[in-house]
Formats: sequence, structure tokens, C-alpha cells
Amino acid sequence: ISGSGTHTGSAIAIDPNVTAIYAEHNFSHTGIKYEVEASIDGSNFFSTGLEFNASGLSPATLTGLSTIKGVSGQSEGFSPHIRFKFTNSDSSTQSATLSYVIQSS
Repeated sequence: ISGSGTHTGSAIAIDPNVTAIYAEHNFSHTGIKYEVEASIDGSNFFSTGLEFNASGLSPATLTGLSTIKGVSGQSEGFSPHIRFKFTNSDSSTQSATLSYVIQSS
């Protein structure tokens, strides 16, 4: 991820029976955060406001495991497509690896 830049991953199709996503990150700097973006059609993505490893969390880490549940207000579930967007707040280029497992009912 370029210095003070962003990188957006590929679209991931989500089955309607998905109950959780487990994401494990491995970053070269604690200034990297990632968020989940959502889409109905797989091409137009919007921020969900779900940020992980963001500043203000105590503490941001180089490695970690996050559980992402598809719950919003009164409804449960995920949008038909998601993708991960990475933001690097450090001024130099950093590397980021994210692995995920999708759990279905």
C-alpha cells in the first residue's frame, strides 16, 4: 500500500447463508486499517463504516484476528458482495496480508 494511500481488494460473492467472516491480518505497520465495503451488484461498492485496526482501537496491531458479523440494525446478514479496503496512514509504502474464512449456517 503506497504511503498515505489506499488499496481495494477484489469483490467477494457472499452466499445468503453466511453468518460470519473471520479475517486475519498481518501488516508491516500499525498505521494500516481495513474496512468492509458492500455492494448489491458487485460493481458499485459503498462503505459500511466497519473499520478494523483503526486508530483509536487499543491498540492497533501488526497481526490480529477479527470476527465480522453481518448485522445491521434489525436485520441480519451480509450484502451479496463485499470487498476489503486498506488504508495506510504512514508516509512510506507498507505491506498488508489479509486471510479470511467464511462461515455459513
